[in-house]
Amino acid sequence: MLKKFLLPFFALLFIAMPALDVLASFDYTPMEKIPGVTTDGNFCNYISAVYKFGIWVIGICAMFMIIIGGYMYIMSAGNNASMGKAKGVIFDAIVGLLLAFFSYLILYEINPDLTQINGICGTKGGGAATGGEETTKTETEKPYGEGKECSAFTYSSWEPDQCTGSETQTRTATGLPIGCTGKAPEATSRTCNNGNTCTEFEYSPWTLCTPGSTTHSRLITSRSPDGCEGGNPITNEPCPESSPASETTSRTDLTNRSNGQISVWESSPGATKISGLKDTSINSIIAFQKEVGAPIVITGGAESSPHASGNYSHANGYKIDIDDTPVVNNYIQTNYKKTGTRSDGATLYKDPSGNTYAREGNHWDVCYNCK
Repeated sequence: MLKKFLLPFFALLFIAMPALDVLASFDYTPMEKIPGVTTDGNFCNYISAVYKFGIWVIGICAMFMIIIGGYMYIMSAGNNASMGKAKGVIFDAIVGLLLAFFSYLILYEINPDLTQINGICGTKGGGAATGGEETTKTETEKPYGEGKECSAFTYSSWEPDQCTGSETQTRTATGLPIGCTGKAPEATSRTCNNGNTCTEFEYSPWTLCTPGSTTHSRLITSRSPDGCEGGNPITNEPCPESSPASETTSRTDLTNRSNGQISVWESSPGATKISGLKDTSINSIIAFQKEVGAPIVITGGAESSPHASGNYSHANGYKIDIDDTPVVNNYIQTNYKKTGTRSDGATLYKDPSGNTYAREGNHWDVCYNCK
């Protein structure tokens, strides 16, 4: 009986999916509420609620059918026909339950959006997204960090133009995890330097380290406050090449700063390099781990091979590969903005600070502070 209900349920759902793109533009007020589910006027949300409620009904029906089959089996008193009928009831219930479970699991493994009706029919009034563009969500989502205390903050750049005719500059602080409260950030305003000494600089990307070179450089693209001179810009630094001793020190420091929550995996000794990573990349991966609240495994660092070259590359210390554990996958896909697809087919996400997360096979390719 469960299979007779289950198969038409899923068949009807998939046949109706192409029409959801059209229906998404209509407001729909259900006459009867679905138990335990709150829906707004979006028809897609209502269909999603029906789908989820159907899964619950299937599970409950399967439980009752197994109980009924067990009772029939006990009461058969050795009658082969009655025992066979009871076994059939139990078997059908288990098959129906497994079919419901594995159909959801298979869809989720192919693409998590397939288990969310909004991922199929797009947003209210806008239809489905095409050409790899992201569909903008209109529904209010509960922030991951709601009710939690902020463990870290990311900051925007100081606004240099504010010092023209003003005595203060401001910047924006974003608490991590997203939606957290409490714990004040560092200063978000400061007094402008109306003298002649520069205090803030913006730079071009670092030049590549060529074989045999020990340093690389970058150019100053802007200074603040406006009209300043001098200051202490950093335009040269050693190339991110390190000895085994400094690699050991870097790993120990990373372990201590993350309270043992960040570990390093490598295919062979020395294959993954931590010492060449920029301080901003190290600070960002530590903040990300605190934001996720679960252990993080680094699978790629500042080694040049087998990664692609470029200004914002692994070799230059900007990129880190992290293992795609279920917790990491869920956090990125739930809390960060999907921005499209990279030329190699990797799906791209962006966090509030502008850092990019590319899903590459069995890991995430993360670029920190890649402006």
